[in-house]
Amino acid sequence: MASEDRWEWDSIPWLDSCLKAQAEFLALATGTQVAEPIAVHDLSASALFKNLAYYGLYGDVMDRTETQDIEGHLDGQLRLAKTLKEKAPSRCDDRVVSKIIIVAEGRRSIERKTGLIEPLGLAILGGVSEGRVRNLMSGTSAEIRSINGKIPAPDAEHWLQGRAAFWPSIWSEEPVLEEENEMTAVRVPQASDGTVFHPGLRRRSGYMIGEKGKELTIENYDAALRALSEMDVPRWRRPNPQGNWGIVKASGWTVLTRQDLNNIKD
Repeated sequence: MASEDRWEWDSIPWLDSCLKAQAEFLALATGTQVAEPIAVHDLSASALFKNLAYYGLYGDVMDRTETQDIEGHLDGQLRLAKTLKEKAPSRCDDRVVSKIIIVAEGRRSIERKTGLIEPLGLAILGGVSEGRVRNLMSGTSAEIRSINGKIPAPDAEHWLQGRAAFWPSIWSEEPVLEEENEMTAVRVPQASDGTVFHPGLRRRSGYMIGEKGKELTIENYDAALRALSEMDVPRWRRPNPQGNWGIVKASGWTVLTRQDLNNIKD
């Protein structure tokens, strides 16, 4: 969500257009102009859609420690988001908020192992285009079963298990300090030769990540890993067999335990 395509998940333009439409209606109905524009970023709806986008994409909630009933909280947020979309002026482009709702609903269906998922929702979760998913759903030898143009949740879950781009839901797990649990699963970028970004790649000043000319040096491994996850194409420096440090780029992602990562020496 911090990458260059973050605007694809930004509900602010839609909320702003809704408020302008409301102001125009009030002006026509009352014969007076609305004096003070509302600060869109301060609306609770702005946080609502941001939270739902984060949940849909990554399977977690931003305010986990402040929420007692997370499952009920998610269901309530989804209901409210759908109501806002339905009640909004029809002239406002709701493409972004529709996408947020679709992917969040898709994840909820997968978690519950019931219901049908929109092709767009499965495509986003799996990191492919909607056209690719629709192609996999079509023909006599379709790889993904469909019902009325949508995918049953169990079939969607099965297909996503083979997708490196998919983030399994973790909101129900107890938060733990990764450094204190050697068996914690960690999602790391993997180069085309099978090597991964691991703690042993730290140089004297820290981990060097990013494309040539725009590299960052980050002291902490987990912070560097988070920064890599926000890049369109993760890149990092690592030594080749001759000991020369060069930049490699990720061809995908894999999951290893923290113990396995700490044991990698090259």
